[in-house]
Amino acid sequence: MTGRRILVIDDEAAMRDSLAFLLDISGFWVATYETATEFLNDIASGPIDCVVSDIRMPGMSGLELVRKLKADRLDCPVVLITG
Repeated sequence: MTGRRILVIDDEAAMRDSLAFLLDISGFWVATYETATEFLNDIASGPIDCVVSDIRMPGMSGLELVRKLKADRLDCPVVLITG
């Protein structure tokens, strides 16, 4: 286990679960969220090594999330994906 904490945000359960599975078997600690708001409500739960987020989601989009994280000075890599 690498101990790296990867947070996955996607409104599609199949995509969330697939990414979580692949990251988990690669040795990462993974948490998943259905929405950016759900993620932001849980952001203080520990260190973040990387965020993987869908671009298009209901409510706050992935691009809006990146802007919010930058404004809040959260310094971690963010990978945006789309299906």
